[in-house]
Amino acid sequence: MKILNSLIPLKFQNDEIYPSGLIFIGLGTHQTTGIGMHVYSHLIPTIERENLDLQDPYISKWNRELLLSVGQIARFVYDQLMIENKQFDSTLASYSFQPSTPNNEIGKNCEIGDLIITSFSF
Repeated sequence: MKILNSLIPLKFQNDEIYPSGLIFIGLGTHQTTGIGMHVYSHLIPTIERENLDLQDPYISKWNRELLLSVGQIARFVYDQLMIENKQFDSTLASYSFQPSTPNNEIGKNCEIGDLIITSFSF
């Protein structure tokens, strides 16, 4: 049961739900996403393969655009769930943005992607 609970991108503490998704670059990293979802994509890591490369100008642009896409996809899925689902407590917890660790810029990029899609909603 411990192994399965460690895979869930939500943590439960004192009857509160906290989003704790992780970034996967082939293998899992210690970088959190800031939302209640794990992210596995064609992100480019640093040479040490422990973090996303946000220093190199070209690689940084690639990684940031993918993170923006993650936020946009999260917002789209959230909108669809709100239309179809009436169970708000567990659904909302997955989509509430929290600071990501150790690099809080990762979560901010996902959140910006969410804001972009919100501004184009009709």
